[in-house]
Amino acid sequence: MQNLSSDGVHVAALYLYPVKGCGAVRVPELSLDRWGGAEGDRRWAVVNAEGEVTWQGAFPRLALVQPRAVDGALQLEAPGHARFVVDEGGLQPCTFQIWNEPAAKLDRFDGHDAGDAAGAWLSAVVGAPLRLVRMGDEAVGRGAANRLHIVSRASCDEAQAQVHRAGGAATELLRYRPNIVLDGPVSALQPFAEDFLLSMQWHDEASGDGALEVGRRCVRCVVPNVSPSSGEADERVLAALAQLSAQRFPGEPVCFGVYGQGRRGARLREGQAVSLAFSF
Repeated sequence: MQNLSSDGVHVAALYLYPVKGCGAVRVPELSLDRWGGAEGDRRWAVVNAEGEVTWQGAFPRLALVQPRAVDGALQLEAPGHARFVVDEGGLQPCTFQIWNEPAAKLDRFDGHDAGDAAGAWLSAVVGAPLRLVRMGDEAVGRGAANRLHIVSRASCDEAQAQVHRAGGAATELLRYRPNIVLDGPVSALQPFAEDFLLSMQWHDEASGDGALEVGRRCVRCVVPNVSPSSGEADERVLAALAQLSAQRFPGEPVCFGVYGQGRRGARLREGQAVSLAFSF
């Protein structure tokens, strides 16, 4: 194990995804919840006509839906559509389903539907019948070990270079949907070093100590193909990730970034210096 403590590695950016499958919100600080994830992250979900939580792989235009929290209320924006403010006072109990990959089945959960107007707004943006649901604690807490997605800027730059070599255009970092972006000198944080990351620790004079443990690498689907700015897909992005992943882990699923679980109550701010422990 190798520990890096004063080598310039720091948090370059932090993101929340208030609505699962929709746009990112850059934030100055993350507060870690009781499941070790970020408070306010992926608390809402988009549900299809079959009552199942859906994603950008099925509806790429979800990338154009930009959530914002204004005075405690969820607002949704999208190009060419009026801003929509969710009336949380009018939420109605509902049930919905989430695909359980290890068990290869759908699991049912309780939540609250945001109403017909919210569903109509989403449907107009995406072009398919959809509903907006606030998930209950059981659904939010499932897969707690995978709550925080971590990537390095060096890895994103290397992925961009691979896409460029394949003839693709510039790709946005947000295609990879990270919560935490790390940066630092190449001597301390080479491309894909996070594949071997075990843990991360930090100390802040104002908020105290914090830590997170890394659970596993993030297996990639087609979502990185989708541009956050246009909602259009470019298959060269996932192909580039597949080529880079095969160089590191031949014969294994395509991986990019890692999942972590933080210490409850900790705070992590942009610019924070961090200490990393690796398995090499």
